[in-house]
Amino acid sequence: MSKQKDVFWEVIKLFSQYNLLDNFIIIGSWAEYIFELSYYKNKGFISNLKTMDMDILIKNLRQFKTNISLPSILSDHGYIYNEDPLTGVSKFYKSAVIELEFIVREMGKGKIEPYKVDSLNVKAEGLRHLDILCDNSIKLEVNNFSLWIPTPPAYIIHKLIINKNRDIKKEKDIRAIKNLLEYAFNDEGEINQLKNIYYNLSKNNTKKVNAVCKENLIELYPCFNFDK
Repeated sequence: MSKQKDVFWEVIKLFSQYNLLDNFIIIGSWAEYIFELSYYKNKGFISNLKTMDMDILIKNLRQFKTNISLPSILSDHGYIYNEDPLTGVSKFYKSAVIELEFIVREMGKGKIEPYKVDSLNVKAEGLRHLDILCDNSIKLEVNNFSLWIPTPPAYIIHKLIINKNRDIKKEKDIRAIKNLLEYAFNDEGEINQLKNIYYNLSKNNTKKVNAVCKENLIELYPCFNFDK
């Protein structure tokens, strides 16, 4: 994974140079990588980083103060730009080790076509259930960069909600959840946040979380009532 990590930090550096980092939240397995380097540093946590995908969640489409063309900027640094032939979503590739994509919160009833991010000149994929990550994110200093990531409790609950839709990534996500829970249970603040997020879920999302926990023998927390 050393090449992937090098490209990851190259992307972060470019985002920093254009003052974009405060608009982004790092999600997916790369958030686990940041947990390892910062949030759980020196606590023995090892991320399960085995992916080419680098997903960047845009906090708010209307918050950008400057307009730049990411396709032009990234192309100048050796990234190949492409639009997914099925979804139209913008994707960037580098050295066959990283696939960079932007994600936004699905709005209203949703739509088939991607969301145009005019401030960046890219098209982003809209997904549900991202409010949990946006509303429970933290800024960490890592390698002299200020990075926004979801808190581990938010990351765990989000992974549980979407697990049934993850196809071949289901088992990998379950391993990540179990790995993170071992460390979250050692911190009273994280336990309280885990409980707070769980008990504020919609009835439908609560059922999804309960079902995945039961199926995979995950004890989210002893006091949770999985029969509610």
